[in-house]
Amino acid sequence: MPYEIMQCLRGLTILYKADIPLHSNERGTPHPLVIAGGVACFLNPEPISSFIDCFLIGEAELMLPQFIGCFDADISIRSLLKNIVRKVPGTYVPAFYETTYNKDGTIRSFEPLLDVPVNIRRTYLKDLSQVSTCSSIITPHTTFDNTFLIETGRGCPHGCRLGEITMYERDIVRHRELLLKQRNEIFERLRRLESDWKVLEERDIELEEEAQKADITTLYDQLDEREKMQIEEIDLSLCRIAAGSYGVCESCEKLISLKRLEVLPATRLCRKCAHRYEEEQKRLPRAEEVIVCEELPSEYKGLSSEQLRRLIFEHLRNDGRLDVEELKVFCKNKIIYLEGILPSEKEHQILLRILRDIMGFTSIVDHLQTTELIWEREDRSPGRADYSPSVNVDEITDDVFESQEKEVPYMFPDRPPPEEE
Repeated sequence: MPYEIMQCLRGLTILYKADIPLHSNERGTPHPLVIAGGVACFLNPEPISSFIDCFLIGEAELMLPQFIGCFDADISIRSLLKNIVRKVPGTYVPAFYETTYNKDGTIRSFEPLLDVPVNIRRTYLKDLSQVSTCSSIITPHTTFDNTFLIETGRGCPHGCRLGEITMYERDIVRHRELLLKQRNEIFERLRRLESDWKVLEERDIELEEEAQKADITTLYDQLDEREKMQIEEIDLSLCRIAAGSYGVCESCEKLISLKRLEVLPATRLCRKCAHRYEEEQKRLPRAEEVIVCEELPSEYKGLSSEQLRRLIFEHLRNDGRLDVEELKVFCKNKIIYLEGILPSEKEHQILLRILRDIMGFTSIVDHLQTTELIWEREDRSPGRADYSPSVNVDEITDDVFESQEKEVPYMFPDRPPPEEE
């Protein structure tokens, strides 16, 4: 079993041995407040939600000071939790929400029962250098007894298969590239078709050309509608990638196999459901309708598209971590469209986290391209030398070898050697 799951089970063992009721609805005023956090809760708190009074979905350095500031031991647990969930972003109190599940255990609906945030946003620190990242273990009853711990990094920088999020992100990045490639190919075909149309308009139309023009006109009309729907399907998939819900079947709500997504990255149904829909001649709602069904966060309702765009750029500039010179943002029908170029995939992910987790946007159609610097590319990682000299080593002259031996920059001569003049 994964380490995080084992920790959850040990937590329940602690409650049991302390004679504390396991389920949160069985605990009252004399019992302690049971709080949970950490990576396992970031990924999915639902498996243990009936045992926990309060989840902190975010980084402790940011959330704990706010949580402690709201804590009041003189009021009831329910009143305390109401106060905390409204004042501390990232707080999830399962008792304040009604969650229904599908037969396979996945979430069907998630609705607030009180006046609490509809969406729970994961919080994170913009700059870890502002907080202490070291701690001293003072108890001898632990593996790291008498140890001073220093946190040198957060998360695995190598993207190893041990990390649940990283393993999935690599597949997501590859499928996103496939979607953008398909989208660009569709527009390129339309551009070529439009170019052929203009050439025919400029010629003297004879009977043969008249027939050719008619054929192209019919084809253009067919492509216009059919490929417009393909673009909508691709945009819906890009929207779901940005929202973190890509690869889930719209019918059975189970994960679509990676093999199917490799072939059909914009598919909305798993293989079984697609076969059933075909037999029953059923159709999914148009992708464009699915994208626009999401609501804007309440604080942005009533703002025009231009006001939303300016607000986003103001937030990004205040954040200061992104190069927004070539970033373009458009807002239309409650949807945020991202166009242009960012310098790296790291900045791309930061942008999505800001829009999704901090600002609360749920409908983001992401067409961004990234231009990784040479030292950020995987093929330039240490231990991999793909460079091959462009000249024959035997032809390198003595002055070049001399500069290399002395470890000084080689200066090209102003004129060729005397024998070559």
